[in-house]
Amino acid sequence: SPPAMIVDEERLAYAKRMGCTIGGAAGMAVIFNAPIGGLLYMVEEVSVASWSSEMTLQAIMCTVLTCLATEALLNSFSDHVQQFVIWADGPDIHLWGWQDLPVIVIFAALLGLLSTVYMRALTGVFALRRQAASRRRCLGRRLPRLAKVLEASGYAALCALVFCVLTFFTRCQKEEVWGIEEGIEMLCRKGEFNPIATLLIKPPEDGLKSLYSRMNTSVM
Repeated sequence: SPPAMIVDEERLAYAKRMGCTIGGAAGMAVIFNAPIGGLLYMVEEVSVASWSSEMTLQAIMCTVLTCLATEALLNSFSDHVQQFVIWADGPDIHLWGWQDLPVIVIFAALLGLLSTVYMRALTGVFALRRQAASRRRCLGRRLPRLAKVLEASGYAALCALVFCVLTFFTRCQKEEVWGIEEGIEMLCRKGEFNPIATLLIKPPEDGLKSLYSRMNTSVM
């Protein structure tokens, strides 16, 4: 009965997991205007082992209905889904052709191999962190919260240091030539921007727009 299902904590926990998973798929589908893409993204994140067969139909129905509802709401306000999709405005220039397909395939294969190396590195780091936690070092045993804060702060500082160092290995470009709006002027003159700093320091959405813009192929 419905009251019994509500009281059943295990069933409620399962419903929460399904709701979070399907909600994430719907969100990704709206961001990229791709119902199937949102579904595949969540399958990758959740893993096939934890993905139930009944969730597939529920997720695809949710992503499709979400995209249709978003399109209907935007049309009612005389707007378009392009306001949400991550890209940069610019002239419709076709810079790619069939002759570039072999190069794209080779790069895709190399990136696939690098992703395997990346996953193995992550697994090794997780194993080292698990061993360190099991040993319960002096700092971790006495001040476990401080140890976690120091670990997170150290990682953030390392990322910031790497980003700042990389900005030294690039040439400044003029904003009006490449159509970059609000580029990062790190180590550059007025009216110029640093391509690496623009990609790494700006918010992720702006960095992606600059990276995938067809106007910046010789810069980014």
